[in-house]
Amino acid sequence: HPLSLKGSFRCSDYRFNKIWDISKNTMEICARDMLIADTCHEQSFWTGDFRNAALFYYYLYNDYSNIKQSIDVSFGSLLENKLIQASLPSVPQGIIPTWSLLFMLTGNELLDYSGDWDFFMDKYPLFKKLLLNTLSMCDEKTGLFIPPENDMIDWAGVDLRMGAYNSIANVLLYKNLITFSEK
Repeated sequence: HPLSLKGSFRCSDYRFNKIWDISKNTMEICARDMLIADTCHEQSFWTGDFRNAALFYYYLYNDYSNIKQSIDVSFGSLLENKLIQASLPSVPQGIIPTWSLLFMLTGNELLDYSGDWDFFMDKYPLFKKLLLNTLSMCDEKTGLFIPPENDMIDWAGVDLRMGAYNSIANVLLYKNLITFSEK
């Protein structure tokens, strides 16, 4: 659907203005019925890119329809998985646990930005299921989350072993527990 630009940015530094222009143009190209990663190579919605794209999208357009559509499609993967698929609606690309945690934050932020309690409450049972599924993967002794699959944080230089506690994921899980408890 056609979007009306609401956000803007200009400063005295040409480089920052150029970064803004490129980012704005990328969002315009990738804003379809869902927020896709790119229009040429993958043409897919990636849950790991979703949170940052959604925040930029809110600022640019003050529109929530694509975000809601992306959430709706993403929850379809809970029919077969405990966590949200990495790429949708394409053939399953696997699960990246940290991306499910970021996805939950996006749902809370949608409510914060849009104030749409009806949408949030309609999806709340699915967010709750996702949160409970994540909690079921926590170590019984420590209470810490241990991602069951590759968490794609090898670039971060922390928590590199499969089956190890994941600091980043545990911080995101804590943030989700606090955020959902306040809703």
